[in-house]
Amino acid sequence: MTGLIKISIWHNVTRDGAERHTGPLGFNPGDQMVKVFTYTARARGRTPGAIAEDAFAAFNNAPHNIEDAGLARRYFGRRLRSLSFPGK
Repeated sequence: MTGLIKISIWHNVTRDGAERHTGPLGFNPGDQMVKVFTYTARARGRTPGAIAEDAFAAFNNAPHNIEDAGLARRYFGRRLRSLSFPGK
């Protein structure tokens, strides 16, 4: 894979009956999703799965490289939550 790929990060903003975010605790058809961050990455020979893994690591504040660390700073600088935790 070569070239550039556009990546969008989405958050599940659905709430349960107690008004808690269901977030990454599980997606169900009909859950409300909101696009919160978009960027373009260099494929650099990585598979789509590897690109997704890098994004997941970066947006859980554990970036694999300098470029992803910059993305993580921009992402968390917007006060966005980790992909693994529902947050607010």
